[in-house]
Formats: sequence, structure tokens, C-alpha cells
Amino acid sequence: MTNENNKTLWGGRFDEAANPLLRQFNDSLPFDRRLWLEDIFGSMAYAEGLARAGILTIEESDLLLAGLEQVAQEWRDGIAQIEPGDEDIHTAVERRLGELIGSVAGKLLPAAAATTRSPPISAGGCATRSTTWIVCWQS
Repeated sequence: MTNENNKTLWGGRFDEAANPLLRQFNDSLPFDRRLWLEDIFGSMAYAEGLARAGILTIEESDLLLAGLEQVAQEWRDGIAQIEPGDEDIHTAVERRLGELIGSVAGKLLPAAAATTRSPPISAGGCATRSTTWIVCWQS
């Protein structure tokens, strides 16, 4: 989730706000927003896998899945909102999920770090979502 002081995922590591040019360079949302469905599908699959592994309870997984479906419906209906601090599509989806279901939404990120030793939207996560988008929509 975002840091309340300067509204970035990584901002808590610094005492001062980053140069606005860094934010402009780093934000990928203008490009990757079209990956909203693939991001949500990936998060749904991950929540189900974490439940099967016993990292999340079935109730937590069900709540995450219902919330993710609601986020997906907002994107389908064209009413999804981008907020300041949404650096990429995953950040936007995760933020909205948290607004809808509360603190359980935050369990996807720590679980990802604990099980994969990397952030869930690392280069591998981006590659998976991009590949899924290409296969589904460009073939």
C-alpha cells in the first residue's frame, strides 16, 4: 500500500519527497492500466493459492476474491477511479481492494514477500500480466 506521508509505495524509505521527474519516470499507470483484468486475475489466482497453502484462511481468500470481483466490475463498467499515489495498475487495484474490504487486502503483499522473496508485481509479475494480455487480446 502507499505511504501516507508522500503517497508512494517506496516513499517510507526516504525523509524527503522524490523529485517530481522521478515520479513521472517511475509511474507506469498510463501504460499498464490496460492490464487491469490480467492483474485482477493474477491476484485472484494468488489468493486461491495462498489459501490452499494455508497462508490465508478460506474466509480471507473468499473475501479477497469477492473484493477483486467488485474491483473488476468497476473497471468493466468504466467507473474505476485512478487516485494520486496509484503508480501502476497493481497499486490502483490494491488500493481499491483495501477501500472495499479493509485490512485483509493488505495480506496479498506480505504473503507474496514471504513466499516468493520478491514483490508480487516484480519484473516477473509484470511479464506474466503482459504475456497474458498479449495472448488474450492480441491473437
